[in-house]
Amino acid sequence: IWSTSTVTLLVRKGQFVINIALEVSDVPHENLTKAKEAAVLALKKL
Repeated sequence: IWSTSTVTLLVRKGQFVINIALEVSDVPHENLTKAKEAAVLALKKL
């Protein structure tokens, strides 16, 4: 789920499902690729 201010993704990491919510500034139309990239960076920080 993504909008102009919040990206929320459910990501499976091993046996866990992680809910990632990030504050971003972007155009909501077709920004899923950027949302996925942000999720990858967030997962590396966990």
